[in-house]
Amino acid sequence: MGGLEFLHYRRDIGNFAHIPVVVVSTRACEEDRRLGLEAGADAYVAKPFQPGDLMTVVNHVMSERIAARG
Repeated sequence: MGGLEFLHYRRDIGNFAHIPVVVVSTRACEEDRRLGLEAGADAYVAKPFQPGDLMTVVNHVMSERIAARG
């Protein structure tokens, strides 16, 4: 199962919708990013990246989830 396939599965099943997903991919074009986010990813990070950049994205996604819970 590929990444987009997983995201569609996750969205359609619903049991996993509460688990945040950050896509890390070698596919860096805007179309791939758009498809990943539309499929249900919370964020999309293209390789290569700096570890600190990934941590910033993960912290942002987690902060949004916590804030959404109220």
